[in-house]
Amino acid sequence: MKRGLIIGKYMPMHMGHVNAILKASYISDELYVVVIHHPDIDREICERDHFKYLVPEIRARWITGLTKEMDHINIIQVEEVVSQDGKIDFEATTKKVFDTIGKKIDALFHTDLNYFRTIREMHPEIESLLDQYDFKKFTISSTQIREEGVFEHWDDLPAFVRPYYVKKVVIVGTESSGKSTLTRNLAKLYNTNYVEEYGRVLCENMGGYEGIFTPDLFPMIAYGHKMDEFEKIRYSNKLLFVDTEIIVTQYFSELFSGKDPILESMAEHNYYDLWIYLEPDVAWVSDGFRTYGREEDRRSNNEKLKTMLDERGIAYQAVSGSYIDRITEAVKLIDKILEK
Repeated sequence: MKRGLIIGKYMPMHMGHVNAILKASYISDELYVVVIHHPDIDREICERDHFKYLVPEIRARWITGLTKEMDHINIIQVEEVVSQDGKIDFEATTKKVFDTIGKKIDALFHTDLNYFRTIREMHPEIESLLDQYDFKKFTISSTQIREEGVFEHWDDLPAFVRPYYVKKVVIVGTESSGKSTLTRNLAKLYNTNYVEEYGRVLCENMGGYEGIFTPDLFPMIAYGHKMDEFEKIRYSNKLLFVDTEIIVTQYFSELFSGKDPILESMAEHNYYDLWIYLEPDVAWVSDGFRTYGREEDRRSNNEKLKTMLDERGIAYQAVSGSYIDRITEAVKLIDKILEK
């Protein structure tokens, strides 16, 4: 039996890793893929490179998804040993990896360079197959992706990794502020997906809300909206645009029926990379689903929603003016978050 070993941090996982794992799976009767990690060191690396940190469980999940049909592959997470001076002890960590596996290793495949050197020194009897059987040649590295940004190397990321780096842009505002129009048009402009305002979709499916809009519908709207987000982000191209979110649903809930503890709880776990707030300074459009069209109502409700966002520490970007002014300003804001 040939038992193989691959070691890496996978910050992030890229197509070079996929190539290495797949070719090793053909050569090995049993293969161990080890995700090495250390919470402090990994966070420090990501902060240095201005890169999104992901816990090792997510990195292991990527490998599990890649190899789920391969029963001879074992995925292990090993926390690195750190010396008193705060540096990784590669020798101690290597011993920890081998002790965790508890079996003789015959072959070493594409592996973090520091661990490759350490293993070769500690176990010279292990055959190195680092550069053999290249199905496809990949020269990318996780370090290069972190330093240059995922969007510069989007095609180097496996499809199942990309959703974790998609930037989410949410468009918020009160009634008839142009949210849906801007959301749809931005998605077209950036060739990606968008999430519709779920409350409107629900109302349309029910034939309106007059006389049937009860308090229990608001958590249903928030939940349905979030599930749509989870689904759409899986197939998005660098960006996902979202028309309203839980705090806006909470705002409408308070207008119609008062505070809802479920929405309060959901709003605590509500993250977006960019919040664009549309001022209600475009003409009111009555479409059968809107209620607060009087100018004094629009001003009052606008201040109420802003206060709710401010109370939660949301750093939104206010956009106003004509429709062309709004999309022009929105593009500037979006392009800025795509720089890294």
